[in-house]
Amino acid sequence: MSIYYSYMSRGYGLVLFFFVLSLYASYCIIFNNDKKKYWLLFSISNVFGFFTIPSFLYAFIMLNAFVLWNNKWQLKNQFMFNFFAIFLVVILYLPIIIVNGLGAITSNQFVLPINRFDVVSYLFEFFKNTIIEIVGFNYIFICLLLIASAAMMLKFKMKFEFKAIVIFICFPFLLLIAHSIIPFPRTFNYYVIVLVFLSFIPYWRIVKDVSKSVLISIVLCVQFALFFNFFSNIKKYETFNIPYHEINTKIIGDGSYYFSSNLFEVNFIFENIINGYTMSKAKYNFPQVNIDVDTLSGYDYYIIDKKYDFTKNKKPVFSDGPTNVYSK
Repeated sequence: MSIYYSYMSRGYGLVLFFFVLSLYASYCIIFNNDKKKYWLLFSISNVFGFFTIPSFLYAFIMLNAFVLWNNKWQLKNQFMFNFFAIFLVVILYLPIIIVNGLGAITSNQFVLPINRFDVVSYLFEFFKNTIIEIVGFNYIFICLLLIASAAMMLKFKMKFEFKAIVIFICFPFLLLIAHSIIPFPRTFNYYVIVLVFLSFIPYWRIVKDVSKSVLISIVLCVQFALFFNFFSNIKKYETFNIPYHEINTKIIGDGSYYFSSNLFEVNFIFENIINGYTMSKAKYNFPQVNIDVDTLSGYDYYIIDKKYDFTKNKKPVFSDGPTNVYSK
């Protein structure tokens, strides 16, 4: 699923990469006496994570709390390098802020603040959906792994590891309540690494005694099972892209197009360009409006989401789950 999001959404492969670097740097800071070279790696990886997507702020806060709790409260380097990171982020985003305002970074019209009591009531559903989306199977299985992991940490008195599970499980809830929003589940896409890490770290005592050939064989079997699961479930994630592509193959060209659709025009424009066509004329309704194609003229094709389609007389030439397409 992390590979899927890497190309389906904006920069989530980079987010995952920079999170792994930041997590690695966090461990190195804690276990290598607060060395500045690891703080530099931590800062740079967080800067690039921030610049990939502003919601990397959540990861930044969690990892800082993780270091602070385990680093004997050595604050000097943490303050200095975090200030350095924030300064670089501001410099990188400054052109965007000057041209489009601070809201271009801090606001998202599709993720609006809501009442904190509502946030609390939605949290379980949000994190259930998050786990399902980033691992690709039932969230109960992951919850059982985490419970078993926490139990083993307590049994073997693994204080450091138990602190990790407390930080990484509790902080997303606290951050969303503080921020007063419910974002897209993919916001925490990098938790695919966290969930694997937290679920299996207590088993190092067993793994270290297993031969590499056996361990690699087990990992490959698990990976093949995950590929099979992905192949079996991908269509439900592609409920719009697959039918959109089928329609696009029939209507792409140099003609004129009228859109009142949430997503179709993005897919269409991309496929039209890569096939070497240039639209002669196009109209986009954003935000979308209700449309009666019977009253329109001047375009070769009208692409209307069904929820906005109030056409009575004309019949669609193509149709899929969410979209109707009419021709002149």
